[in-house]
Amino acid sequence: MAGSAATLHTGVASPEITAGQPKFEADPQISEGFLVGGIVVIDPVNTNLQNGHQIRLDRYTMADGNIYEMEFTQPSEPRSDTAIVDTTPWLVGREGFNAKVNGRFNDMGYPTIFVSPVDKALAATLRDSVHNMDYIVSHVLKNSDLRPSVLGYGSSRAAAIALGLGNMEYTDVIAPCFPRPPKAEELPETIIQAGFEAVELGRHLLRIGPRGITNQRKTFSKKPADWQHYLKVIPKLWNGDAGRLSWTNHETPTHITLLDKDGWSQADIWEGMTDERPNMTIKMMKGRHMRIPDPKVLAGPFHRFDALAEMRGIDGDFNEDMLQEVRELDLPPSEKTNRLGNLSLSTIIKAGYGLAAARA
Repeated sequence: MAGSAATLHTGVASPEITAGQPKFEADPQISEGFLVGGIVVIDPVNTNLQNGHQIRLDRYTMADGNIYEMEFTQPSEPRSDTAIVDTTPWLVGREGFNAKVNGRFNDMGYPTIFVSPVDKALAATLRDSVHNMDYIVSHVLKNSDLRPSVLGYGSSRAAAIALGLGNMEYTDVIAPCFPRPPKAEELPETIIQAGFEAVELGRHLLRIGPRGITNQRKTFSKKPADWQHYLKVIPKLWNGDAGRLSWTNHETPTHITLLDKDGWSQADIWEGMTDERPNMTIKMMKGRHMRIPDPKVLAGPFHRFDALAEMRGIDGDFNEDMLQEVRELDLPPSEKTNRLGNLSLSTIIKAGYGLAAARA
């Protein structure tokens, strides 16, 4: 693991970077004094290798004072020149569960840009989070060889943010919450659901067992100040920004997985949007909100992203027919009964294409 590099001060009073200016060094040693959109300071933290994947962690201080950690991972065997972009769900940090999900994308051959709020940024509105994340993602892409557009993924709070990000080719999210503010008469049910979700979380812990709990022990923060920010943000998650932000990309091919006993996701509101958004596909599954980490729920997005890499190639076009086919894909019956991690989805897809060709 490399030591921390010098901080790059971009300088609030300095001009924005414009086309034609040289890119920053990957490991900058001296300030150039530029303001990069809403970015004030970029502080490289470290770089390392994990399972052959190259991971760089930087810390961004934004003009509004919020701080974010950005983990940029380039896979050991790339299958796509387009990064999957993600952030943290409510209550969940960068490590543990999220590291496992992003590691799965990297194993598929996708680069990932994972942005995590730090300290008071945990209490930022969805709208402010999208605003800052767009600047960070844009800066990473400008200083890389990747395509300038991205693929969006996320669950819960992260799903709502993913639906509002710019320059997306395709989005696949799980259980985005509160597309409209809850009505007064819905508040008791909204609060009571938390008790049922605790039971659902308990089921998940039993499912993954002691070894899984140990591997994902860093999923939840141990800092009391973080939990104060998590509580403070609740009204901001309920304010309907999720629904409003989703219209930013109303023409982007989108797949949303919803859970039938999850009142927080307000499935009827998302389903109602499909009348005006022909590029949106809704998939209903059984369960409550905390079923999100169930391998059977995660397998759907993994399958569709894997299929997209197979269909497109490393740098092919994102054509309309391909994206329509991908967003409507469901798991084959054989995959629905297997545990996550025991599958090579790309191998299955290739075998399926080979079988179809043989029959033809």
